[in-house]
Amino acid sequence: MNAAPLMQAQSVNVAFGGIHAVKEVALDIAPAELLCVIGPNGAGKSTLLGLLSGTLRPNSGRLLVDGKDLTRRPPHEFARRGVIRKFQGTNVFQWLSVRDNLIVAGQGVAADRPASAPELQDILFLTGLRHRADELAECLPHGERQWLEIGMALMCQPRLLLLDEPAAGMSVEGTRRMADMLRRMAREIAVVVIEHDMGFVRQLNCRTLVMHQGEVIREGSFADIEQDEQIRRIYLGRGKEDHHA
Repeated sequence: MNAAPLMQAQSVNVAFGGIHAVKEVALDIAPAELLCVIGPNGAGKSTLLGLLSGTLRPNSGRLLVDGKDLTRRPPHEFARRGVIRKFQGTNVFQWLSVRDNLIVAGQGVAADRPASAPELQDILFLTGLRHRADELAECLPHGERQWLEIGMALMCQPRLLLLDEPAAGMSVEGTRRMADMLRRMAREIAVVVIEHDMGFVRQLNCRTLVMHQGEVIREGSFADIEQDEQIRRIYLGRGKEDHHA
């Protein structure tokens, strides 16, 4: 028997002036699944993430978490129910150590969430930052700052983690490690990823949505979407990668 969706977007629409950024998007997210959203720039991916996190309100349609309508509720209501978003780029306390960044992030939800706080050592292990725990965040290279910010998000006890291009700027090895980590995380929580790097999406190998001009035009496994001739031509592109896939 399938579990009830953790989050549902029901025919949501967002328009900025005369531009429809999201059109009639319907989406169910299971309690523990990994989902990728791909598409060209301007397709509506980041707007969709804004809707799912409560930072944007739809012009029409509904957003439900655990069946409760949060459509008109503020972002902190989404966060209290475990919907946590990591924005593109990094946003850490550079003057604090890695360990203290994680501690501060965990304190932000301690009073609101009844679940026990995650073990700091577990987060350091998962993100590969144990050897950096006492270093200042400002000393970390870009990739490890990404790891740290994801660790900070995990300290907030997410049930649904929304990630905007988490592999941006990472090395090949860093991208591989990121994919491995997200797959492990998705055994316990729901993870939604916006991404442009199709090699990274291929590594994630999960349900994938393709957006174009605010609409979801395809949905399925990445393997199926990658073989769709229209998607390959218009959205994934053709190049050297196709010959080495």
